[in-house]
Amino acid sequence: FGHHGVSSGALCMGIGTTTVAQLNLGTVGLLVPSLLDYASDQGSDPLLLVTRPQRPLDMVVGEGTDASPSLTFHIEDLEVDFYAFLYERYTRAFTMSLTLDVGINFEIEQLPGQAATLTPVLVGISSDNIALEVINSEFVKETPETLEAVLPTIFDLVLPLLANGLPAIALPEFAGFRMSDLSIQHVTTDEDDFLAI
Repeated sequence: FGHHGVSSGALCMGIGTTTVAQLNLGTVGLLVPSLLDYASDQGSDPLLLVTRPQRPLDMVVGEGTDASPSLTFHIEDLEVDFYAFLYERYTRAFTMSLTLDVGINFEIEQLPGQAATLTPVLVGISSDNIALEVINSEFVKETPETLEAVLPTIFDLVLPLLANGLPAIALPEFAGFRMSDLSIQHVTTDEDDFLAI
């Protein structure tokens, strides 16, 4: 799954001002002041973060706690391009290379007479747990070392908004049967290691 998620392009995503309104050139310009030299008077120019994974994902099944999430995705060398909308086109300002672990737990909800839903919840992600390297930063005046010191604060802004916005997954009926009284657990046998619903 991790290999195909990368090779198919499914993990090449764009997160920008339309997703997180606070993510604009004025906000990022507080951390990267040389970008404000190109901003409009209001500084509300759109910004776009485009992800480009460089390696397959590795996943571990856990116990469903904050310390051991149901699923943990180990992400290495995920490149994130910062594009600012300048002079009527998107221009790459710089690129970050990230290494981090993303934990996902699931909340089960079932209302009477309705299908059960699983809601993914991101856990254990903060700027303290992200290794960051800046590359392709020739467009801005700040040095890569300066950017590496200040950019983790962007994650403290964006990650809580993403964590609360993940959609619920409705579990389907099977041959007319609806599942109820669900639980999620880590199952380990001599041959298997998986997450069971």
